Amino acid sequence: MLISLLIYEIIVYYGNHPADEDNLPMNFTARLITRGEWFALQPKQPLPAFKFNPPPFVIVGHTASSGCYDLKSCRIRIRKIQEWQFQDGFFDIMYNYLVGGNGYIYEGRGWNESSAGIKRMGCSALFIGFIGNFVVDIPPIRQINAFKVILDEGVQSGKLDENFKMFMQKQITSTESPGEALIEILIKWPHWRPFHKEDYLCDNNNGTIVT
Repeated sequence: MLISLLIYEIIVYYGNHPADEDNLPMNFTARLITRGEWFALQPKQPLPAFKFNPPPFVIVGHTASSGCYDLKSCRIRIRKIQEWQFQDGFFDIMYNYLVGGNGYIYEGRGWNESSAGIKRMGCSALFIGFIGNFVVDIPPIRQINAFKVILDEGVQSGKLDENFKMFMQKQITSTESPGEALIEILIKWPHWRPFHKEDYLCDNNNGTIVT
């Protein structure tokens, strides 16, 4: 189902653009750039594990930064994002994974550690960041494909609930993230859902169940 919808979105949004010349594999391991490969700094302290495992939610955001379209610029961009988020008081980069405009997947907190940046959701939601700003700009096909690869790998490996709900960051917090151009694409995907207060399963991101 995801594949057919992805094809539809490609036709609608990219029909007038040349096909992706990269021929990147639809394989998580082949796409993954590890923390060591982008020279990540160590977390400031140990990070809490997901309280709900596998997590039942995926939250999509964008970094609201410049995009990146090759391995070198993406490494530099993600390291800067981590440094900025350290300055904002986070213990590590807030995302579990990021996707670059080059079609590669960048490891953040990974599959097992709670995400951050969205209160009362971190213990239950895999947070995936699109590198760039998509208020107006449409992400490249390869970036959308990389996002899909993460979702497929998560479900197939048991790291993500097969019936997960997908939310846009804007549905939960006061933000433009992940940008209207990206939102218009992803809200047509089968796992997208409206957000309800019942979906708050954590208390201030510390993994405590709300009673």
